[in-house]
Amino acid sequence: MKTERVRVYACDYETTEEPIGPVLDVSENHLRDIPTDVGLPLLRKLDCSDNQLYSLGFVKQFPRLEELYVEGNGLESSARFVVGALCPKIKHVDKTPGSTLRKMVENVSSKIMSHVEKQWEMKFADNYAAGIPQEEAGKVVQQLAESVMKHAPFTKQNQFRQFMVKLTSERLVNDVQRGTYGTPAKKPRLSSPPSSEPEESEILSPEEKLDFTSLKKRSNLPPVADYEPVHFLRCHFGDKEAKKQKMKDNDPADDITKVWHCALNQTRKIPNIYHMNNASGNMHMLDAVTPEKDLGVTIDQQLKFSNHIQNAVKKANRVQQRHLSTTLHSNDKTTSTVATCGGDTVCLIDCDTGRVMRRFKQQKEQFFFVAWTTLNMESESGREWPTNVLAVGGFNAHIRLLLPNQLVCYAELGNGRPNRAVQCYFISALLFHPDEPTWLFSGTSDTTVTLWDIGTPQGQKYEVECSQLLILHSPGEGVLNMVFSQSTGHLVAGCEEGCYAWKIGQSTSVKKHRDPTLELVLPGVKDKMVDGMTMVSDNLVASKPANEGRIFLWTLSTTLSSHRRHSKTAVTIQPLLVVDWSTTDVEFINPGARNGLLACGDDDGRIWLYNLEQYTTARKTPPAKQTATPSRLLEWPECLTDGRRSQEQKMTDLVERVKELVVNCVCVSGSQEYIVGGTDNNLVCIWKKIA
Repeated sequence: MKTERVRVYACDYETTEEPIGPVLDVSENHLRDIPTDVGLPLLRKLDCSDNQLYSLGFVKQFPRLEELYVEGNGLESSARFVVGALCPKIKHVDKTPGSTLRKMVENVSSKIMSHVEKQWEMKFADNYAAGIPQEEAGKVVQQLAESVMKHAPFTKQNQFRQFMVKLTSERLVNDVQRGTYGTPAKKPRLSSPPSSEPEESEILSPEEKLDFTSLKKRSNLPPVADYEPVHFLRCHFGDKEAKKQKMKDNDPADDITKVWHCALNQTRKIPNIYHMNNASGNMHMLDAVTPEKDLGVTIDQQLKFSNHIQNAVKKANRVQQRHLSTTLHSNDKTTSTVATCGGDTVCLIDCDTGRVMRRFKQQKEQFFFVAWTTLNMESESGREWPTNVLAVGGFNAHIRLLLPNQLVCYAELGNGRPNRAVQCYFISALLFHPDEPTWLFSGTSDTTVTLWDIGTPQGQKYEVECSQLLILHSPGEGVLNMVFSQSTGHLVAGCEEGCYAWKIGQSTSVKKHRDPTLELVLPGVKDKMVDGMTMVSDNLVASKPANEGRIFLWTLSTTLSSHRRHSKTAVTIQPLLVVDWSTTDVEFINPGARNGLLACGDDDGRIWLYNLEQYTTARKTPPAKQTATPSRLLEWPECLTDGRRSQEQKMTDLVERVKELVVNCVCVSGSQEYIVGGTDNNLVCIWKKIA
């Protein structure tokens, strides 16, 4: 531990008040941790900014801490909630108020407590009915916490959730030792846990959720049609933890691999059923698979899990492809083919039938994002036809270009991770330019967005020349998501530390490296991370800041007009509408939208739907600065199984519902007939509009 630049200050004392205590400044010291025996029980202010800290558990030794500064450490944004549990007097961590931290601690405590109690009763209560010896208490706490995280793993296993599981386990063990577990005295120990469903008074009080004061009355959004769940599929594999547990490819018990992203094809259907593999990294023909019977797990209204890829034909016959007539790329129209990615697998699924028609695997990869485009390919006879291209990227920082109809992975972009030791460098977002179908934006965790020209594959070998056109630099750390407005010509990126926009013209020959045109600031948010963003229409943007429980709707043209009038590098967005969403600490839940319908999942298996058509089709701008509740909530269906086959017996996680169920991503079809979501427990969920 380097302490060569530690600076300690003693603050002035006031004669009529309690001493405000010392201030400790250890910023800019390359610290990876802070000792737990600093010996400053009266410390009120601590500055740890610009170090290399990976956790904040050390604050437990500062019970009177009121101010904490940790910017510039690369911490998970959820890590700051640990301070709310350990420091009862904390007033703020960076710009996050202490009240927000404590409220999140209460919410998470109430969710975790039931899981801790369940594991205690099932596995520990009988063994320790006579009490827990003091020398075994620490071991019991550790075993109980591990059991909870194994059987009820909370979402993405962030630091805060792991910490709260251990803290709650420790408190329960203490209650057992004192003999107060299971008595009325136990109830107030964690304070009154809030209901999992917010009360009406909580939903209807914008004062607590919005810091700007010029909001008008709450607006009731128009209703949307109801949807029924029709196909839930478990067809991805490749998560490192799943491999550690020796799960096999397409294992029905694999509830660990996460489905990170989904995108509906904007062109045409893809016929037949195939399996892709690119283990060699070169162009590779795809293998065919035979459809087997669906796995007979019923979910509420006769839903089935498609598991037919498990018995693939080892030596597949070559399949003759025929070119289908189709329309060109259209942003407001889609087919029923959806691409999903999770683990080392990309799947192409027909929403109509629930069948997996293509499957692409890349060993030692973790796919995070997929994006569609349509290119006009030319045959040897000179005839052109539109062809689907799917771009996929992930942990290894390579972008792979797939031709699903032609059954090949034909190109690879990027140099991969520049430094293999840097584990945080990966492809985090992909987006095709709506007017230039060969232009592909790729966002990475190293603060850059690269604009590629992927060209058009030619000949029987699908040869192509790809080039790098622009490199856009983001001051907001890692890029999480991107949208593009055709009417204004701007790319907007939501990042870990803010939201930024770049003007992208038709010519890219001038100034290859570019800084943002402006910074876009969401008003009244406590966390600058924009972990979810989508275009509702060409001018209407939906932005979801982390840990806020609301989604902002705003127009890019209005924001740019304000930028031109005031000539500022940072512009505060004036929301057109702010809609309620789930209060959760789970990050990276990305919404989707199409033709005025906005959809977003949450950490309880639900999908929130908002009918925003009036904001996309109105000739006049609707009244601004309103708040609204969702038009409809799609609840998670009840899962049932008759257990007649061995595969069904492996899906106990769906029947018992022991895990927190996070819907990571959502996409909507052009006709709004289908809504597709990907979950943290390895499911692709397809909902269909009820006629």
